Amino acid sequence: MTKRLTITIPDELAAEIEALKNRENLSKICRSALQKEIEKYKRIASTIGDKKAIIQRLRDERDQLLRNYYDEGYKSGLEDAENLEYSDFIFLERGLGKINEDTFFDKFGAILDEYYRNYEEADPDFQRGSFVSGWVDGVNSFFKAVKEEL
Repeated sequence: MTKRLTITIPDELAAEIEALKNRENLSKICRSALQKEIEKYKRIASTIGDKKAIIQRLRDERDQLLRNYYDEGYKSGLEDAENLEYSDFIFLERGLGKINEDTFFDKFGAILDEYYRNYEEADPDFQRGSFVSGWVDGVNSFFKAVKEEL
């Protein structure tokens, strides 16, 4: 028993197929290509092992990596806060979600660029977003600790 299948292809490919249409069995070509892809998928699936466990392990590793960059950013934010101006603290107190990204990097890009260069040199997978979130939280924690005494 056979089943019909409809596929969509780009116009360029359709034009090339048109030239082969009378000389080759297009169904046979498609069947062969599909069978090769299915076999490739089956080989990959059979060699992966416990896919759920692997995916969970990779997620955990990714999350730990993000936490590490957040922690590094937090520590750096605490250190940098000692040299920031009052207006910088007020600006950051609004929170990252309410800050225009361009304005943020205009104000703090010089500080953060140095970290970016150092981390990206050592680790091509450096996660800027996690680092920046940690940095802002570190600066805000510093300000919260001293704000009441101003």
